[in-house]
Amino acid sequence: MIYTHINLDEHFGNNGFGYKDGRTPANFTALGSSYPIDQLPDTSLVYVNDIPFLFPSLEAPYNNVESFNQEIEINPSSQPYTHVFVLGAADNGYFNETFLLANNDRALPIKIGLSDWLSNNACFGESIAFRCDGMCTNRGQFVESLKPTIWFQSIPLNESVNIDKILFPDNPCIHIFAITLGGAA
Repeated sequence: MIYTHINLDEHFGNNGFGYKDGRTPANFTALGSSYPIDQLPDTSLVYVNDIPFLFPSLEAPYNNVESFNQEIEINPSSQPYTHVFVLGAADNGYFNETFLLANNDRALPIKIGLSDWLSNNACFGESIAFRCDGMCTNRGQFVESLKPTIWFQSIPLNESVNIDKILFPDNPCIHIFAITLGGAA
């Protein structure tokens, strides 16, 4: 399989990575809870289930896309895609939303389901990409009884498609850290 990493940096608008002592404000949730920065990969290229992803910088002010109807442009490729791979999580519940893979001719709807970041179990067939030992609060507390997870989701497409953009739904409870597209070799 040939992989295409989607650079989401310019679309990041939420900071989900914080410090245990609360020294930097993070707001993965509306209450300021976050993933502990020291338990996440400190490298831009990560592999999850042998799929390469561009992982957000830990020191950047923002590190995930909160889904608000964004249109993510993709460099056109002559290679049709057969899979969409996502690193993400939901806050405040479990969500299975419709994203659109589009080009000038059409838009292909796909469902991307992401379980709650604090859930121990996946609801949509995801697997664990990263699970932390606790959750940071905006008051400088580290809650070890809650184990935040970034989920890995693999979506096989019903057909091979050429796309030049991904259209996100309007659901700010869905957070996307990385997307990789896969196509036949």
